Amino acid sequence: MRLFWMAGYYDLTTPAYAGRYILDQVGVPADQLTAAHFAGPHGVYDGEDNLARFNAAVRSFAIRTRP
Repeated sequence: MRLFWMAGYYDLTTPAYAGRYILDQVGVPADQLTAAHFAGPHGVYDGEDNLARFNAAVRSFAIRTRP
């Protein structure tokens, strides 16, 4: 199973690196984790630029095949 995780740099509710720390602590293998950070708040798709980056990141993750 693969995991796609995203976070906003300016998210005060769930800080980006706190979430990443938890994923590391529970043992999610690095080769199965795709992380994306966005210059935005909790709603990482807020704003036209972030929405375009968000859509591209999700599409890229969804169509990527594992070797």
